[in-house]
Amino acid sequence: MRLSTCIMGMLCIPALASAQPAVPSDDAGGASAPVTESPAPPPSPAPVPAPSAMSALPPNATACERERALIVDTAAANSDVEARRQLLAKLRDCSQPIATMAEPQPVVVHEHRGLVGEIAGGFGTMSTESSGYGSSNDQSGLSLAAGAGLFASPQIELGGRLAGVMYSAGDNTGYNGFLGPYLRFWATPQFAVGGGVGLGLSTATCESCETFTSLGWDARVSYAFAPDGHGAQLGLEITHNSIDLSEYMIEDQIDILSISLQLGYAAF
Repeated sequence: MRLSTCIMGMLCIPALASAQPAVPSDDAGGASAPVTESPAPPPSPAPVPAPSAMSALPPNATACERERALIVDTAAANSDVEARRQLLAKLRDCSQPIATMAEPQPVVVHEHRGLVGEIAGGFGTMSTESSGYGSSNDQSGLSLAAGAGLFASPQIELGGRLAGVMYSAGDNTGYNGFLGPYLRFWATPQFAVGGGVGLGLSTATCESCETFTSLGWDARVSYAFAPDGHGAQLGLEITHNSIDLSEYMIEDQIDILSISLQLGYAAF
């Protein structure tokens, strides 16, 4: 039933009906039919991501296996087919041992400082010349040298040295050389030059032989095989001494020049 309100018999305003919705009538019998709503479809489940190769690794996986898993995961996330192929080409066979480079050993550097000691031996020749008689004589023998000192600076070495040549004369053994202070300058960590002025020695083992001393000098060049100068060294050394026979009422002086090639060892 529809209700309406008329104002002054001229304007009619339909009244509000009940809040119930209108039900369409049935064409056949005119009776109303209830309206049913279809239920909403259930939401589709979210896709479950495939487990990554890294997450599937055991706790004790090797570095090679971890590297392989990382490459596989990176390739799987890459949509570029060519880039994926290049990544998979980097996979290594973890069953093969990997050659590793040995760790470099620390280099021990012996600086030119502190005390220094050296010893050397080699081959030497002697040339003797008499100023009174004008005669000369050459001999060869064993070169022996030893020294000890200290570094005043990384390039300046100071010390004392005995160097000369030992020779045989029949049943006797003689020695001519130098004993005294020396200075050696290291121009580089491996190359040095040096020398000194001191006591010249000339002696022999015969019963009637005497030991003669005079002013002597020494000069040498050295090359160290080690980059820091420590260890084996090759040297060329020259010594000079003389014998003055004036005290024997002989107006003669014998000059002795020795040249030696030595291989030695220096520790500092």
